[in-house]
Amino acid sequence: MKTYHSYWSSGWAGKPSPFILDLHRLSAFLAKKHYGEVHLVTDSEGAESLGHLGYTTVSTELDQLPKEYYNVWSLGKIWTYKKAAAEGVPFMHIDYDVLLWKPLPVEFTSSPVFVERIEHDVNRLYNVPAFYDNCPKLHDLEGSRDLDRAINAGVVGGTNTAFLGEVYGKAWDFVMDPENREFMTSNGVLDGPSWLRATVAEQLYFYWYANLRNQPLVSLLTAFPNAVKNEQADQLGYTHLWGAKSYPDIQKRILAKCKEFGLPTASDPHDTQWAVKGVKSLIKAMALPDTDQSNARLEICKTCPEWTGSRCKVCGCFTKFKVRIEKEHCPIGKW
Repeated sequence: MKTYHSYWSSGWAGKPSPFILDLHRLSAFLAKKHYGEVHLVTDSEGAESLGHLGYTTVSTELDQLPKEYYNVWSLGKIWTYKKAAAEGVPFMHIDYDVLLWKPLPVEFTSSPVFVERIEHDVNRLYNVPAFYDNCPKLHDLEGSRDLDRAINAGVVGGTNTAFLGEVYGKAWDFVMDPENREFMTSNGVLDGPSWLRATVAEQLYFYWYANLRNQPLVSLLTAFPNAVKNEQADQLGYTHLWGAKSYPDIQKRILAKCKEFGLPTASDPHDTQWAVKGVKSLIKAMALPDTDQSNARLEICKTCPEWTGSRCKVCGCFTKFKVRIEKEHCPIGKW
C-alpha cells in the first residue's frame, strides 16, 4: 500500500513552523517504519521546508493550485487523493498530525474504502446550513441537507481507487466551479468557521457521494462517545492530534517522542516562544466577546467527561476563553 502525506503551503496553514516540521518528521518516520515508504505531495515552499525529513519521494505539483483558494485548505489533500487514485494502486493518505504507533489492522487497510471515522451532528457543530445557504452551486450535495454526517479524514484510502478518484474528482470540480469561485475564495461571506469550506469539500462531500453510490465505508474508529473512542484509538496505537497540536504541553510530548526515536528536532520547548505563545493566546481570547458560536461550544464542553469545570484535561486550556477563538478546535473533535 502506497502511503502519502500532503502539505499545501499556500493554504490556510502557511509556511510550516519549526514544530510542524517536527510533527511531519515523526509522523513520516512512524508510517515509514510500518509501511516502508511515505511520499510527500507539496509545493516548492513546502519542499524546501519538508523535503529533507526522510520522504521516499517529494513532489511539488501543488504549485499548480490557485492561491486564491487558500480558505479551502483541503484542496491540496483533494489533489493528492486524485493523484494517488489515478495510479490505480491501493493507497493510504494520513494527515501529518496522525501518529501510527502500530501498523493499522490489515482488515482495515485492505478494505475497498476506509476512513478514520464517521462524524455525527456536523450540521450543528460546523454550522453546515450556512454553507448550503450561501454556496451558489451545490453539485452532488443537492439533497444532502438532512444527512448530517461527514467523514473524518485523518486517514483515508483503500483498494477501490476507481471510486476514490471519482469522488475526489467530483469534489475538485465542485470547488473549482466558476459559479462557486467568489464563494470559495472570498472572506466574510460565510456565517461559520473559517475552515467550513475545506471541511465540506473534503469530508462531507465524500460521505454524501458514498451514500449516493452505495459505497460502504469502513471506519477505523467506531466507538462513541468520545472518551470510549479515544480508548479505542489508544488500543489501536493511533493518535490524531486534531486541534491539540497547537498546545505547548502536547508539543513538548511530541518532541520527547522525537528524542526517544533519535530524530532531530527543529523546535525547542525551552525557548521562551512556547510560553509567550500560550500567554498571547489567552490574552487574545479574554478580550473577545462571547458569541452564539462560543456559547454553543462551551455547552458541548460542559457535557464532556474531559472537562474539569474550568479547563480541558486533554489540551489544558481554559475552555471559557478558548471557545471564543474561531480558529480553535476541540482536541478530541467535538467542535
